[in-house]
Amino acid sequence: TVRKLKTIFGRNEAPSAPGVRKFLRKVRETDMLMDTRSHPRARPMRSVERIVAVAQSVRENPRISTRYREQLNNAIRKLAAEVTILTADSAQKSFEGISQATRKDDLRRHLHEHDDHENSLSQPSKATRLAECYQHHKERDGEDDAASVLAPHSVREAPRLSLRRRAIETEISKSHLQRIFKQNRILPFKPKFRHTLEEGDEAKRLDFCLEMGNRVLNDVIFHKRILFSDESTFSTNGVVSSQHCRYWCETNPHFTISCRRQYLKKVNMWCTVSYTNGIIGPYFFKENLNRNTYLEMLQNCLTDTLDELPLSYRTRMFFQQDGCPARHAVTVRNWLNSEFNEH
Repeated sequence: TVRKLKTIFGRNEAPSAPGVRKFLRKVRETDMLMDTRSHPRARPMRSVERIVAVAQSVRENPRISTRYREQLNNAIRKLAAEVTILTADSAQKSFEGISQATRKDDLRRHLHEHDDHENSLSQPSKATRLAECYQHHKERDGEDDAASVLAPHSVREAPRLSLRRRAIETEISKSHLQRIFKQNRILPFKPKFRHTLEEGDEAKRLDFCLEMGNRVLNDVIFHKRILFSDESTFSTNGVVSSQHCRYWCETNPHFTISCRRQYLKKVNMWCTVSYTNGIIGPYFFKENLNRNTYLEMLQNCLTDTLDELPLSYRTRMFFQQDGCPARHAVTVRNWLNSEFNEH
């Protein structure tokens, strides 16, 4: 009684009568002295029909997401708890000699075994995974066979087509095209720019190389006494960027782009290069090159440089220029002959 508890715990420390009644009611209902953990939120009740339907769907389709698999496990645990409650009265006699902790361990072990069994049913076997992998590679090999024929044919038809544009036209992904090109050793080559060669230019270039080779054999420092000169035209339109142009082929085709010499919008630049003097110039002019423009440019750019050289070295120098008509005018040749030795 409460009076007896007061003599044991003292007047101020003894529990009250309502507290004792609440404690006794909890022991009768739960057979436990410790407080049970309350759920943070009310969980929805699931019927047996729903649980059976979920289990049946897992056996029919084991490849489901983790979210639905978690729902299945919760349903199985709920079903086991409901079955335990329903059969508690009938099984009470058989469990009278067994402690409550042992009964909990048995129930927990039963639930784990049930989960392991369901997981083994839901996960595909090794043979199933190997069969799916083989089927995937077989389908991919079939697609590769068709693409392996279409991609090289597209290269032969249009070798200068970009990889992105080729993927759109052939309806093959860009990465797939790259893999096929790598397997067939189809490589991208950048073009080179060169001046347009006229008829007979190849023979003239060969003669020049032979002559230069003979002179270098006779004079080791011959190339150091040559003053090379040339001009170039920079345009604002009509120029192809080599970074955006590719030629796809198995072997290097030595693809070149012939550049035009004159443009509507342009600026001309002239300079000379030598081993001794380095770069002389550059000299810019907008108009077309003629004999008067060329002579004025030579007088402005070369006079000061040549005056600084010793006369003995200056008379042994060679001034190189191409065959432009403006460079072979009488006034230009007379000035060059006066500045350089006539050789």
